[in-house]
Amino acid sequence: MKQNLQHYAQLAAVVVVVIGCYQVLYLISRSSSLPLLLIVLGVFGGIIAFGFIGIFIGPPMLAVGLTLIQLWTSKSTLHIIRQDDAVDSRSGPPS
Repeated sequence: MKQNLQHYAQLAAVVVVVIGCYQVLYLISRSSSLPLLLIVLGVFGGIIAFGFIGIFIGPPMLAVGLTLIQLWTSKSTLHIIRQDDAVDSRSGPPS
């Protein structure tokens, strides 16, 4: 009897962990524009690198890295406007 109870408790723990992982993946994928595969990689990479808190740190770090790579490889260039070059169209030219 005691052995059956332990078996059911272990099975319940495994089910809870699996459902929890899917819930985390679903909630993160709803709030980001990353593909689900990258979110999964981010979650597991975060768990490997940072432990439990990596579930929440991994996907944002992956999103930032993906955005930086996309900006770096994009054909358009990013122009930085200096403050003295900027002209406010409502007030006219600077006096």
